[in-house]
Amino acid sequence: MVFNHALLGKWSWHYRSERDAWWRVVVDAKFGSLWGGWCSMELGGTFGVGLRKNIRKGWDTFQGFMSFEVGDGTRVRFWHDLRCGVTALKTAFPDLFSIACAKDASVAALLEVRGGYNQWNVSFSRGAHDWEVDVFASFFQLLHSARVRRGCEDRLWWIS
Repeated sequence: MVFNHALLGKWSWHYRSERDAWWRVVVDAKFGSLWGGWCSMELGGTFGVGLRKNIRKGWDTFQGFMSFEVGDGTRVRFWHDLRCGVTALKTAFPDLFSIACAKDASVAALLEVRGGYNQWNVSFSRGAHDWEVDVFASFFQLLHSARVRRGCEDRLWWIS
């Protein structure tokens, strides 16, 4: 069983890293890919090739051992993929995620560089209540400590 998971992880790794490979172009044309192009779409129903379905299922396990390294931010979703620590922002700050205006925005859509410094333009449907100020402050402090490699592509890395 462990060996099978390792092979599925290897296929998932190849899928995300070989964007121009012919086999990936065919898989994307037939099934589509998830946001950011890290994985193929999941098949619903009973149709489809068993091997490809199993490779796709392996992504959910595989993703738990991966972290995104933000480059240009176009392939990383801010709330769902960006990890400042060991968990996604939507999990680390569920109350803020619930009032976020752009729940599916990319990092690139919410990050602006001014004078060599990162400026996060995260907007919420309402202002902070008095009792939430500490949560907002720790959220933005965590964001400003996040590493962004400007001028590079987004990458997926093993969590060490």
